[in-house]
Amino acid sequence: MDLRSGRSLSAAGGSSAACKTAELAHLLQWECTQLLELYEMKEPFILEVTLPEVHIITLPQPSSDLSVDKQLSTMCSALHQCLKLLETVMCREEEEFGIQEGGDYRKMQNTVKDRLGDLLHCMKLLTKGELPSHTEPTDGSKNGNTFALKIWIYRVLLELKHWIKCAIVILLNMQSLQETKRRVTRKRGAREMHGSEGEGGRERVWRSTGRRSAMEGKVAKGRCKAK
Repeated sequence: MDLRSGRSLSAAGGSSAACKTAELAHLLQWECTQLLELYEMKEPFILEVTLPEVHIITLPQPSSDLSVDKQLSTMCSALHQCLKLLETVMCREEEEFGIQEGGDYRKMQNTVKDRLGDLLHCMKLLTKGELPSHTEPTDGSKNGNTFALKIWIYRVLLELKHWIKCAIVILLNMQSLQETKRRVTRKRGAREMHGSEGEGGRERVWRSTGRRSAMEGKVAKGRCKAK
């Protein structure tokens, strides 16, 4: 399936599209975990560093108080910023450290970047064409020395994993809501059909009763004439 094709996602309906997009997000989440592990192996000191608790991407966290469309719009903006940040990370690493293109770490970066682009595209398809206005993320890669750069890169990878997890929650909730709506619609249709059959049955009984009464009337008149 071509994940960049809207036709493949929408052909089976909205719930199917949400399900497929959630599966894509789950795969990306696993790949992000692998990327983080590769970075931690490459920079083992990072595990001993106390990181800031604030997020790099300053968007409201997903909330059930918001509509699904609003949550999707926020997620599209967050994933767009994640993609820009990851691209910045890859450029800065190339400039500062000369990352090898054939290494496992760089390969996984490319995989995550491509998959993230696919997920963002699929999420946009679910917004019914109401695309959000994107805010470009703040580039913190040049706000310090090499040590600070490596910490910032790690924070970007953690940020990416956080927002993908949020996307999965929203997509699963969306799928659940759509399935609930379909069940309600099916039950309502079944009740209406049952009610229609009941009315038809009553009408048939009424007609049959009417014909029987008419026949009895004719028989009674015949008897009167015979007398």
